[in-house]
Formats: sequence, structure tokens, C-alpha cells
Amino acid sequence: MKTYYRYTEHVHPWVGSEWEIELSVTFFDPIVGGQKIDATFTSIARRQSLGYALADVAQQAYLEYKGRDPDPLYVNDSFVLRAQVGTLLVELKEKNKTLKRVYTQRDDLTEKLGKPRIF
Repeated sequence: MKTYYRYTEHVHPWVGSEWEIELSVTFFDPIVGGQKIDATFTSIARRQSLGYALADVAQQAYLEYKGRDPDPLYVNDSFVLRAQVGTLLVELKEKNKTLKRVYTQRDDLTEKLGKPRIF
């Protein structure tokens, strides 16, 4: 299982910016011979609540995989799903740390320009 995050910032001059976060979960498919997208989760958030949007996407993925019927043709064991959800949560924590570091760097640079901190 691999997860991919895609962040897109939509900027509007009057309303402000919004972030669209997409989480794609892929699995190796031996028939195709590569990664196949299993599920995609999307969340949209304002700039100040980007961390909440990441948590929302992770929660969507957790609920999806927790609620699936462990069909033997689809997945070997429900333990595999729990491990995959655990991997998603670990990746979410890493992404949150990265976002906090980027926000701090951005605020430091805006302060150097004489503008107020955003985050």
C-alpha cells in the first residue's frame, strides 16, 4: 500500500485562499503489474484550518477501511486493513509536522519583509 497526498491552493483576491487536499491510496496489482488506485479522499479547507483538513482526509480513509467487508478475494485479512490505517495515521503525523515547519518558515520570511505573521 502506498499513499499519495496532493495539495492544491486556490487563491481568490476577495475571499482568500482555500486548500484542496486529496489522499490517494494505492495497492500493488499483479495483473496490471503496478500500483492501482484503491480509493481517493478529498477535503477542502481555508488556509488557517489546513491541519484540520489533513485530519479530515485521514479520518475519511480510516472510516472507509474500517467499515469494509474483509472479503477474502479483496484482502487477505482484516489485520492488513488495520496495519494500512496505522500507516495512514503515521503518514498524517509526518505531514502535519512538515506543514508546521513550512508555516514557521513562511512566517519567518514574511516577518523579514515587514509583514504580519499569518499562522
